[in-house]
Amino acid sequence: MRSDAREFAYQTSVIVGTVSRRALVLITLLGGWFGSHKFYLGARLEGLIYLCLSWTGVPALAALMDLWRFSFWPAPRVLKTHPADRNFVSVATRWQLGLAAVAVALIVGVLYWVSP
Repeated sequence: MRSDAREFAYQTSVIVGTVSRRALVLITLLGGWFGSHKFYLGARLEGLIYLCLSWTGVPALAALMDLWRFSFWPAPRVLKTHPADRNFVSVATRWQLGLAAVAVALIVGVLYWVSP
């Protein structure tokens, strides 16, 4: 194993060959609302955040963004953006949850404004 591959495996705690893209896309599609894809990747803290916010609908929109990325990005890039570390929340996840929260707030605001 080359030193850069060893460093990548150490940083992510996930070996690229252990994550199936098909399984990841299927898990994200079926259980992304609850953060199951984050648990599958080993990002336990991110999965817990998705699970705690699952009643708001915000993780559902963020999971759709994740689904898009998992479907078209190369596997090493996906794993680099989702490090398997329970005490770390990636910047991409913060942005996704923030944008999803704003979208949900706008939808609720428009529905409240339009309703008689």
